[in-house]
Amino acid sequence: MMEEIQKKEKKVLAVGALVLDIIPIFEELTSEKERTSPGGTIYLKRIDTAIGGSVGNTGLTLHRLGAQTTVFSKIGGDSLGTLVDDEMKKSNCKYYILKDTKMNTSTSVIVAKPGQDRMILHNRGASQNYDSQDIPEELLKENDLMHFGYPTGMKCMYSDNGKTLSEFYKRAKEYGLTTSMDLSFPGIYTPAGMADWYSILKKTLPYVDIFLPSFEELLLILRREEYLSLKKEYPEMKMDDIFSQERVSSMAEELLELGVRIVAIKCGEKGAYVRTGKEETIKKIGRAADLNTEQWAEKELFAPPFQIDRMISTNGAGDSFVAGFLQGILLGKDAVHTLQFASAVAAIRIMSVDGRGGIPDYQKVDNVIANKLKWTDLEMEYQYWKQDFKTGVYEHKKEGKKNDF
Repeated sequence: MMEEIQKKEKKVLAVGALVLDIIPIFEELTSEKERTSPGGTIYLKRIDTAIGGSVGNTGLTLHRLGAQTTVFSKIGGDSLGTLVDDEMKKSNCKYYILKDTKMNTSTSVIVAKPGQDRMILHNRGASQNYDSQDIPEELLKENDLMHFGYPTGMKCMYSDNGKTLSEFYKRAKEYGLTTSMDLSFPGIYTPAGMADWYSILKKTLPYVDIFLPSFEELLLILRREEYLSLKKEYPEMKMDDIFSQERVSSMAEELLELGVRIVAIKCGEKGAYVRTGKEETIKKIGRAADLNTEQWAEKELFAPPFQIDRMISTNGAGDSFVAGFLQGILLGKDAVHTLQFASAVAAIRIMSVDGRGGIPDYQKVDNVIANKLKWTDLEMEYQYWKQDFKTGVYEHKKEGKKNDF
């Protein structure tokens, strides 16, 4: 009986923004030559609809990777909500969705021209309006990990200076769940972007086990003045211009001091960075993760991105990384292999013409890593980093020979 309990597959509850994505599909050979100024017309191959947002991207990617996943969110009382429900039925993923007839369904128009990063036109709606008690007790009892995405886009989570957000996570921890959080870019001069996120995170992160923001999001909400200074110097905020090892390392250290146990920072074309807490904090990570503390405690890792043969779209790549990272933990992988696995899932998403539909189950991802993917060479200098040549992941060593990326 004990052996059966140990082998029981962990269950994931994905909560947060559930967005209907409207996606223009461009003609690859002709679209880039068409006039994009006012008055111009671009003829499309077609227009697709899909489920996006944290729930749609991270939750359904976890489902495709083979995790036992339930998604929880809200739709509005408009006709778009019917489309969301139809898409969820097609996914074959277990879902629990509430309808708020007083609000619109969260919707985005994803503009992703071939070979370019995507731009998003977004209308916030019902899936970005939460109360700390919204999740049914039965879902908290039957699942092992709760992932919550995009509180930076939810007025309810920042307008009270983090009271609702911290209570939301505290309740999940009271049920013994492992908890994780991802962010979205809040906008620079929006009320969300102007909120006191340091204070909000100080209240919330003691209840968050795994925190998975992007580098630019983190830079804005933790170091606003530095962000604005960099933007003045580099208006496009390209990662080549704004990224540094010192910045990512010091921000991660600050997050650990605020109480989070594992930090994974998405760094775009530079790769991804992971920093973990001490052994005693890793042991308190909740019931979803039976982690070997020796393989996880006090780690500082960096993974360069995999080589992309053909960039179809970056839409959903960050959420795919999050799903891969969480699935790596659920599968009991060590920190190095979890980071490698997450990076591979993101690369597969970027190269897939089917978007999330191109994500295979976790065993096939491991096969892709072994047989097809290669790491990108980075032209950056790091001191005291050692590369594991089997995985491609670099680990920071306090002592050792200087190692260049």
